Amino acid sequence: MNLVKKTISILSICVFSLALALPVSAKVEGDTIILGAAVSLSGKYSTNGEHTRNGYNMAVQRINDMGGVTVGGKSYKFDIIYYDDESDSSR
Repeated sequence: MNLVKKTISILSICVFSLALALPVSAKVEGDTIILGAAVSLSGKYSTNGEHTRNGYNMAVQRINDMGGVTVGGKSYKFDIIYYDDESDSSR
């Protein structure tokens, strides 16, 4: 039980950090909250972008596997749409 609480705490911190770290937009479609994230999936920072995307996917999968999030008594799952900024700061 203690491991579950610790895991939930760590995931909560990761998701909160995610929300603060990158410009993210969100919208709700049915029972899904869709998040948008701009990451470098190509170009010179693509390795970092891949790690970031893998971390986001892991967190979303874990949260969804645990039932998603409950807002106002209704459960929602997460989905992420990625935008490749091509490692270009002008984009």
